[in-house]
Amino acid sequence: MNKNLETLKEHCEFKGDYDCYVLLAVSRKKCTPSITNSQEIVFREVIKKEKDITRKYLQIKAMCESYKDEEGKSYPFYLYVSLNARDALKATFGLIGKMNLWLEETMYGVDRSDFYKKVHGHFYSTLMQKNSRSKNTKYAMFDFDTKEEGQIEEFLELVAKYTEVKLVVETKNGYHIKVTPFNAKEMEEEMYERKDIVELKRDCNFFVEYIETGDKK
Repeated sequence: MNKNLETLKEHCEFKGDYDCYVLLAVSRKKCTPSITNSQEIVFREVIKKEKDITRKYLQIKAMCESYKDEEGKSYPFYLYVSLNARDALKATFGLIGKMNLWLEETMYGVDRSDFYKKVHGHFYSTLMQKNSRSKNTKYAMFDFDTKEEGQIEEFLELVAKYTEVKLVVETKNGYHIKVTPFNAKEMEEEMYERKDIVELKRDCNFFVEYIETGDKK
C-alpha cells in the first residue's frame, strides 16, 4: 500500500455530517523557477467522506502527473491536505454571503462576470477560511525545516512534554508534526531557541507528498 495514501487515511477524521477535507496540489515558483507567482498551477479536490479518500488521492495525483502547459512542459507538485476538517455548511453560508454581495454590485453596474464563472473555485477558498473550520478538529502543526541528524528526534521528545504528537510526516526539506491543542506559551522559550528551523501553525495545510515529475528548470 502507498505510504502517502495510508498517511492521508490516518489523518482524515470525519466526525460530523458536514466534515470534509481539501486536497491541494500546487506547483510553486520555489520549485519551478521558470514560472511566476501568478502562473502557479493549482489543483483542488474535496474529500467528502472516508470512502472517497483513495479515489480523490489517485485522481488529483493523476492530474499532476499528466499535466502539461501550452509548450508541452510538465512540472513537479506539492500535495497537501487541510490540517483540520472543514465544515461544508459553514462554507456554503460564507459563499452565499459573497454571492449576495456580487449580485448587489452587479445591480449597480459593477462587472463581476468573472466571479460567476468560477464559483467552484470560490467555494474551495471559502472552505479554507478560518470561519469554515469544523469544530470537531482543533489540531496544530509544527513546521520543522531541517533534516539535520538528531534534530527531529530531540524536538519530538521536547514536544511530547507539552502535547500529544498525532502524526509526523517527512516533507521535502523537513517534517510536519501534527499535535493536539496545547498552551504554546508553556514552550515559548524552547520555540524561540529554534525559531530559525521551526514554526507553530494553527490552521494550515499538512504535507502529503512531493510529486517529482516534469522539467524543473
